[in-house]
Amino acid sequence: MSTGDAPPAATLLVIDATLPKFDHDAGGRSSFLYLQILRDMGYEVFFMPNDQLRREPYASVLERMGVKLLMGSGFHCGKWKNWLRGRAGQITHVILHRPNVAKRYLAAIRKIGGVKVL
Repeated sequence: MSTGDAPPAATLLVIDATLPKFDHDAGGRSSFLYLQILRDMGYEVFFMPNDQLRREPYASVLERMGVKLLMGSGFHCGKWKNWLRGRAGQITHVILHRPNVAKRYLAAIRKIGGVKVL
């Protein structure tokens, strides 16, 4: 982040099918580059993989970039909704990658409200 001590421009939640495997396929590379660009622009970025699997080295690479990963028992079985509700006003945008992922999360995010969905 090149903005020094300035607060981030916005805080984003990105939800995708899995951690981006940037060295396996074009979709994973594209998702990874979006996350990298968002961080470089000064956004605070949270990332939640739908499959909730921590795969290495991908998880560690994202964490070193400053992307905060949402995985584990606190996010299974709809618990992510409580997390998002608890950050009302902090999370400004939710980015949903892939139609099958968007279908699973879109209605719940709209019910929580207060965020723009991309």
